[in-house]
Amino acid sequence: SENSKEQIASAYLKCAYFGTKMIGIREACRILRYNLDNLSAQQAAELVARLKYPEPAIVLPKCRGKIVRRSSYILSVYALHFDNPKLSRGKDASRWQKTPSPTRSST
Repeated sequence: SENSKEQIASAYLKCAYFGTKMIGIREACRILRYNLDNLSAQQAAELVARLKYPEPAIVLPKCRGKIVRRSSYILSVYALHFDNPKLSRGKDASRWQKTPSPTRSST
């Protein structure tokens, strides 16, 4: 039987690598002290950012900066996408992917 998109995403998040000693979203939330059942948008974006930039055992400012910048970008794309329902699917969906990333901080 086919799995729904939600089932596939859920299965992926259960085994995804978020960084050192953070395999799976539950473990990542435990280590980061996030409440998985009540994540803020910022916390959710930071978790998603760690999929691209997994957190190393020793977090240097450069690594932290990457996570912060990526989570800011995720939040801006999310806001743009959901503030404009016309961009939800199809050929118009690519338009929101072309938005410039937020101004980079000097971290």
